[in-house]
Amino acid sequence: MSFDRRKRVLLGVLALLAPIPLPFNEIVGWPSILVFSLAVALFLRRSLTGQSRPLPSWAMNLLALVYVPFLLLDFSLFWQGRVLRPLLHLALFTLAVKLFGLKREKDKWHVFLLTFFVFLAAMGTSVHPTVVLYMLSFLVLSLLLMARFAAFHVLSSQGLSVGRTEIPLSRFLVIGTILTLVLAVPLFALLPRLGRPYLVGPGGGAGGTMQRPQFLEQIGMDVIGRTRSSRAVAMRLEYETPSPSGHEMRFRAAVYNEFRGDGWARGKVRTQRLARQRDGFFHVAEGQARSWLEIWLEPVASVGLVLPVEALTVDIATPTMHLDDGGLTHLQIRRPDTVRYRVGLSPSAELQLSSGLPPPLPLDEAGRMNGGERIAALAAAVAGTGEPVEKAGRIQGFLMREYSYSLDLMGIRSDSPVEDFLFDWRRGHCEYFASSMVLMLRAVGVPARLVTGYLGGEYNPFEDYYVVRQSNAHAWVEALLPDRGWTTFDPTPPSGLPVSAKLGWSLLASQAYDYLLFRWDRYVLTFGFYDQLGIARRLAVFWSRLWEGGAREKEQAPRHDVVAAEENSKSSRQRPDSSWRPDAVQLLPLALVVVLGAWWTWRHRPAFTGTRAYRQLRTRLAKDPRLALTSSVPPLELAARIARQRPVALAYADRVIELYLQESFGGRELSDEERRELKQVLREALRSLSRREADRQSVSTQGQVRDHSGQ
Repeated sequence: MSFDRRKRVLLGVLALLAPIPLPFNEIVGWPSILVFSLAVALFLRRSLTGQSRPLPSWAMNLLALVYVPFLLLDFSLFWQGRVLRPLLHLALFTLAVKLFGLKREKDKWHVFLLTFFVFLAAMGTSVHPTVVLYMLSFLVLSLLLMARFAAFHVLSSQGLSVGRTEIPLSRFLVIGTILTLVLAVPLFALLPRLGRPYLVGPGGGAGGTMQRPQFLEQIGMDVIGRTRSSRAVAMRLEYETPSPSGHEMRFRAAVYNEFRGDGWARGKVRTQRLARQRDGFFHVAEGQARSWLEIWLEPVASVGLVLPVEALTVDIATPTMHLDDGGLTHLQIRRPDTVRYRVGLSPSAELQLSSGLPPPLPLDEAGRMNGGERIAALAAAVAGTGEPVEKAGRIQGFLMREYSYSLDLMGIRSDSPVEDFLFDWRRGHCEYFASSMVLMLRAVGVPARLVTGYLGGEYNPFEDYYVVRQSNAHAWVEALLPDRGWTTFDPTPPSGLPVSAKLGWSLLASQAYDYLLFRWDRYVLTFGFYDQLGIARRLAVFWSRLWEGGAREKEQAPRHDVVAAEENSKSSRQRPDSSWRPDAVQLLPLALVVVLGAWWTWRHRPAFTGTRAYRQLRTRLAKDPRLALTSSVPPLELAARIARQRPVALAYADRVIELYLQESFGGRELSDEERRELKQVLREALRSLSRREADRQSVSTQGQVRDHSGQ
């Protein structure tokens, strides 16, 4: 196979690999990728079969004119607000045409740069950790392409063919890939961070749009039940301090006030702007935080944050926040990526709401009869008389005792689902229990509302954090009680509460995979400026401790005078001088790295070749003006000049030249025995030349002395 054909094959394989993540990121559709892949496959087939006739320039111009209407249609109808999509369509079309139009050597580099642009677009829209495998594959193939291009250029300039000359590149690819990654990691950690990525794809890079919690403005009676069937991660939690006593990991995501017969709506929401306080936090309730919780919230379909019921303060990188009358916090815009924030918790596991929130509107007659007369009559019979807290407790106990949890009614349509649940079905999922209690409380004059969010979490032992999944979605009740404010009630039976999966190999594998995703999200996707400050701070502390820990006080004779005491006190406060050296234990890791590096360098040192020996010999002979060596002097002519001018070194130099010719032009590698012989004869040749030079200088000096004596 000729050099040109091999270059074409390498370019085709690289172009075939570049757009692989794009359909998974939902940037470019599968039909476009399929058409492009078929075109590249046809190009590879032509290259392998020797059909290298390029596409003429007029045909390429004609194809460009034909594509213009498609480009305009792409920008006007099919772009769907994503300017990157038509641009990538254009890049893929241009890349395919340029492959078929390869004619000159510089055209190959144009194709490589265009392929690299597609690769950058694929990397810039990928968020899944498997993109690392794609990046490594592209890196290795790119290094192989550039190395072979350079080798092919050198071989062709020497008039050699591919078949007779093997190009060992495996060691170069391994070392080059490792060095690239070693350089890329510190650059990634130290280079300035961007607040938002330039390229954002709508998907998660894992084969479709990420599942998101549907806590929207309006929900039906089956939303939580359907969400329970998903094992997708909703958020991850890491406790910085011990959790409050009685903490049950209950997180509020949405509050609904209006019942619409077959579903709930948030209704009219009053909000107030929160300002960051002097301590740097947003205060969502009154009180002093006693413990802290760090949350990584996956992308949600709203601008609200998910907070535990004990939340007092929020620490998040945003200029402003809003708090509504339901006690929910909102960002200015919806975040398409993972949201990271810290939450300060109160000591007690009770709902904490700001006293600055406007009071709820009083229940009118319509609000009391929101569920209908049958529900009102049942509520009056169950609640009885007494304080609102007693009524709420009786209603909660009644629902937990007399009704059973079930998902069998998922998808059943009804004009009055709550009434059917209470009087006919007598079983259902958490929305039915919570909705029934809200309507029954309102019927007896107690303001109440429906709350949706998450309950519980799954402990991950790999790094001591919790995973809250969509299967932890839940609905419960908040009732306004005198002297107690909004109070949480959960009428769902214990059998219907979210539970963690049973411990087993499948759960352990799932937790290990989630640990990988969590670390990827934490240290790659959301790695930012404050993480860089943390690295710099830890390095400074480490160096300070290393420096101070190695300081040794010099032993001095005891001195009892005041001056000596003052000098000792002063010297103890001074920093160590420049003569300080760390302990051997502190230098042990550095020494180990140096030893391992030296050993690896020695094991992977380049073999002693005939070319290397020949160059050393020429370098030494070039110092002799009588040989008149230039770069154009061939090896055999060099041997002839040595025979005339330096016969003492001819035997050794001739053997060096002979082994060099066998290796470079004979098409074979030297054996280990020949390499040892090569080192020996080169050493003897250089020694003979040095001895000859010393003898010549000695004779010249003696002649000068005789001349001087004669004079």
